[in-house]
Amino acid sequence: MISTTGVLALVVLPVAANIAPARANAILDQLAARGSLKSESDSDQGGLDTTITHQVYMDIGISETAWKSDRTLGDKTLVPISSPAGRIIIGLYGNLAPITVQNFLKVVERGDLDGTIFSRIVAGEYVQAGKQGQSRMGEVETQTDLVSNSDIYSADAFKLPHRRPGTVSLSVSDNDEEPGLKLKKNFHSIEFLITTGPGPVPRLDGENIVFGRVLDGMNTVSTLTSVPTFKPNDNNRALNQFAELIGDDRAQVVRRKYGRPLRAVVITEAKLLGPNEGWTEGLPRVEDTQAADEAVTGEEEPTLAEKNPTLLSLLSKGRLGQPTAEDELMTGLQ
Repeated sequence: MISTTGVLALVVLPVAANIAPARANAILDQLAARGSLKSESDSDQGGLDTTITHQVYMDIGISETAWKSDRTLGDKTLVPISSPAGRIIIGLYGNLAPITVQNFLKVVERGDLDGTIFSRIVAGEYVQAGKQGQSRMGEVETQTDLVSNSDIYSADAFKLPHRRPGTVSLSVSDNDEEPGLKLKKNFHSIEFLITTGPGPVPRLDGENIVFGRVLDGMNTVSTLTSVPTFKPNDNNRALNQFAELIGDDRAQVVRRKYGRPLRAVVITEAKLLGPNEGWTEGLPRVEDTQAADEAVTGEEEPTLAEKNPTLLSLLSKGRLGQPTAEDELMTGLQ
């Protein structure tokens, strides 16, 4: 019987000749690690249905300041002009969390995320966006026509862990929206977070609804973590904890500002991707998923070629067939 790795090698080798060995090795490793063209994260989630039903992209920009320096009374927004920082493509679990995904898609499709900001960046944990409030302040216009989220009452919706960088979840536990807003009739939160790595965030497990994952753009997510944020010093943190202990409501007001970016991080555009526009299931970006794999394991796994000296020799000598373009390798695997 031919092993999975052997089958993959037979498929890849005829079209791999003229690709840099390191690049070919990385592609082989990614496919071998998954055993098939099925995404790795679909195979280790305890039987939960993590099928990608929809894909959306978010173009991200970063400004030099948090707010416009030349703002006027009539400005429709106080969010400053930003410079492009990259694109994030998110795959959504429409079967696992149908109402969460439905509400998220509704906000995306009508453009309500465009021009809004990331409200919180917690180093080593997550970046957060989708906070509702005043659009002038870069917040999502308050949504009053979303569906009541019955996913909150589903045990399965809370079972997926925040183990890997790029996990996307509905911010239930770490929601920083105003308490008064949450009490309004027909209010339904769509605030979400994306875990940044390098490690898992277990304190969110069982607290938030995981409804997707980053398919492409973890490099962009990592860029966002370099933005400076508001951090209280030890004295202020201690005072805040004491205020909370004695029931002072101002403690929560201040705490919601922890992690607020000191430069505006803007979703310049968010759109639903069509069937032929998005990331191809089973063929993730090597750069993004390899970085995520190394972040979780803490060490770089040996490449398939390193495990197979004969393959390494053939790759380095270009003796695996006639030279072809790199994109033909990817096409040949689909």
